[in-house]
Amino acid sequence: MFSTNFYTLLYNIQRFYHICGLVKTKLKLAQIDKGDILEVLLSEGEPLDNVPRSAEE
Repeated sequence: MFSTNFYTLLYNIQRFYHICGLVKTKLKLAQIDKGDILEVLLSEGEPLDNVPRSAEE
């Protein structure tokens, strides 16, 4: 039998600049299990524009 327990994690990096926030997001993505969801809170401007796009890569 397979486990279907997936988790949603909230990660607040609003105080970090783009490159630091991107690195922290990629590190956190590497730590979570496949199927889990990582919600990242970002500051407006450059981080909000660039981190989601860069994290997909």
